[in-house]
Amino acid sequence: MKLLKLLTLLFLFNSCSNYIRVISSKTAPNEQAMQTRVFEFPADTLALQFFGDYRFDTLDHRYITLTSKEARKIISKNLPVKDAIQFTFAYTDLPEHYTMFGFYYDSRTLENIAALYRGAPYKKQYSSIMYVSEFSGYVTADVFRETEGGVARFITIYKPANEKSREAFIDREIVELYFIRS
Repeated sequence: MKLLKLLTLLFLFNSCSNYIRVISSKTAPNEQAMQTRVFEFPADTLALQFFGDYRFDTLDHRYITLTSKEARKIISKNLPVKDAIQFTFAYTDLPEHYTMFGFYYDSRTLENIAALYRGAPYKKQYSSIMYVSEFSGYVTADVFRETEGGVARFITIYKPANEKSREAFIDREIVELYFIRS
């Protein structure tokens, strides 16, 4: 009976997680049309450039096209998040809506992540790995960046209108942000 109660509590705790929420992050000056976000981890700091249409400090549900339930399923589909800490959430307010989540896995390496991840890498580069997958009409780009003491995960979710917009999302948005600019 105690085991049943414990399992019920764990299920409720995990199923009630709301990843769609404002999480404050620092900004750094940037003279371009980009915005630089600074994420602090226990043993390291990571500064990344994002296009100016990414919204970190507000929530406008008109531009967030997926539900919390869909987000939970997509985020945990290829890699469990039970031992990760969410450190950011952002979305774009353009007609093609992107939703981005950031998680930190303490004491992990890219090799640990690659061994656990369900799927083959789409792109590898020095301290980053990118995976691309699909779920219920959404395209998911999962980028892992190794830091001192752990791994930062940026998962960006997009519902493409067609194959051309899918490719643009991967090449012009994700590769540009995580492999060229940052």
